[in-house]
Amino acid sequence: MSSPLSAFVVLCPLYETGSLEGSRLIYDLSSIERSRVKNKLPAYKAVLGSLADYFNSIGIDLKVKFAFADKGILLSHDPGEKEHAALYAHSSFYRTEVERFANSKKVGYEYLTFSDLDLKFPRFSDTRLGIPEDIAIKLEINRASSLDEHTAIACINEYLKSIQAHTVIESGKLEIGTVRQLTSIKDFPHEMLFGFIANYIALQEKIPDHVGEDGIFIQAERFNPLLKVPNLVEGLKALTRIDILA
Repeated sequence: MSSPLSAFVVLCPLYETGSLEGSRLIYDLSSIERSRVKNKLPAYKAVLGSLADYFNSIGIDLKVKFAFADKGILLSHDPGEKEHAALYAHSSFYRTEVERFANSKKVGYEYLTFSDLDLKFPRFSDTRLGIPEDIAIKLEINRASSLDEHTAIACINEYLKSIQAHTVIESGKLEIGTVRQLTSIKDFPHEMLFGFIANYIALQEKIPDHVGEDGIFIQAERFNPLLKVPNLVEGLKALTRIDILA
């Protein structure tokens, strides 16, 4: 066999059906069909299964790193014991599903959480909060106004610094176009955008270190513009990606 080929997949919490702004976690795992992200895991399994079959046929092992997002959880209310218990249940569910899938396809895997990856953003992100006052003051932003792409990039960069990420988004044509697409999501209020995208970037900048230059980043999102976030991360621009709208 040749050296294993590595892939990286993010598993997000099981949210109730609804908008990003009104995010709530599912507490009862028997109601997963109500989750707005219910299509992501089957999509990952389908793609990874096809990759495993192909690579096995040509003598290459596939190893997948699954990372469960136990930090940066969107919530439209204050978290309590129920939310912490729900995250534990979601992670246990995914761990079982991953093990079952990996055994059936003879795929090597590692199950991680965002906490394992030493990400510095908080466990829960309150969707009711707008742009932090300190960032608004520093950048002289009117928090009630819509922001142009250059100001949006400046906000995201300030968020990235606050969570000790290394990425600095440039104001090039690709980056401006990507941010313009992100701000076009109707279900995505501008005041939520910056911390949410900064958390994505803080995770994604670590992916090349986990899969190597020949690895694959597989991402599934409900909104096409969110699949463009890696365009903002220098280390991901040359990495093979498989984008799934699910």
